[in-house]
Amino acid sequence: MAVIAIVVDTEQGHIISSFSLAKKLLARGHRVCYLGLAVVENMVLKQGFEFRRIMDGLLSSSDLIQLRPPDGNEADTRIVGKFWGLLMRGAGVDGPLLELSPDVILMTSLYYFEALVLRYRYNVPVIVINSTDVCECRKQVGRTVVDSMVSMPGAAALIDLLLSAKVEIRNFADVAALILQMPELRLQPKVFELPGASQDPLVFYVGPEVDLDRVDEPYDWSRLQTDRPLIYCSLGSQLDLRGEVSRRLVRTVIEAAAQRPDWQFVISLGARLSATEFEPIPSSVILNHWVPQLQMLARASVMITHAGIGSVKECILHGVPMLALPLMRDQFDTADRIVYHRLGFRGDIERIGAEDLASMLDQLIINESFRERVRVMREEFQRAEAQNLGVTLIEKVIAGCLPVDSH
Repeated sequence: MAVIAIVVDTEQGHIISSFSLAKKLLARGHRVCYLGLAVVENMVLKQGFEFRRIMDGLLSSSDLIQLRPPDGNEADTRIVGKFWGLLMRGAGVDGPLLELSPDVILMTSLYYFEALVLRYRYNVPVIVINSTDVCECRKQVGRTVVDSMVSMPGAAALIDLLLSAKVEIRNFADVAALILQMPELRLQPKVFELPGASQDPLVFYVGPEVDLDRVDEPYDWSRLQTDRPLIYCSLGSQLDLRGEVSRRLVRTVIEAAAQRPDWQFVISLGARLSATEFEPIPSSVILNHWVPQLQMLARASVMITHAGIGSVKECILHGVPMLALPLMRDQFDTADRIVYHRLGFRGDIERIGAEDLASMLDQLIINESFRERVRVMREEFQRAEAQNLGVTLIEKVIAGCLPVDSH
């Protein structure tokens, strides 16, 4: 039995994406323990996993907001510097990690610099879990790393850490090379890629890794009318990063719903939008701060989605066509995949009007070819999932059969 630490950030989508893999590792007899900030503890414990807090009491709730401020504002450099100072000193991290003494660390995001700190401060192999849909090749990642280190708070401390670990560092490119030596598990099947995707011997497509049995909070289903097509709309857990754009889309969906009273709409607002902002609300529209997405997709005809890769994978596994309205980051790449594989439409979230939105929804509901294409992709996802490649690769790293660096 191996001890596996899963280090998480505060992003709900990143954490949820790890649950399937964690359950499989537990089923293989390994000990799995999550490590993260206190703000995500309940989310992990609710699924029955072990959890250890890091930096407990050292970062305030206002610090966390400044690390990921709403409406896409830049993070406060003072708070970023504070975070890096804590991490470099191992403040609030040494205790949990040294007590756990893991055989391998899984990082559930593309925070490469943090992965380097964990790899070389604690001398433990690190595997990066890529739960996004980033399409850039790893050479481009290397160039991004070099550019980032010029202005990154804590860059000098990171270099000192690497040198103290006897890693030969001559320039920032050498730091980027260390990142490219870490195995990366991409949580999607290769078949979902676009043509011409770059190849990298240490990037492994391990299947969708969606936990279809995760525990959700209770939900009042009594308002749903089962005799109507159900349109489910969610812009994910980060919609507040572009708050005004998200508000505009919600208003547009409500306007479209007023034009089509024969449909039912369920809209997830997230934690920071209020239903009172959108009154009056048609009787066919239900607004919630939170929606149990898997259960809703089991009932939905179409999903209006921000094209976050987690939501897209869940749509595919439930056979639900999509209207993709990407907000930021890799969501635009994922929306391209939706269109290429004919799993739905893509629109411009900043410009789409109620009539166009209703027209696209109508086509997705009526035209069975979209649902058929989603069904075919679902079968591909299920085949990839059955191979259990993610667990196999992690066990190879633990056994020393898959190199994790060359220093």
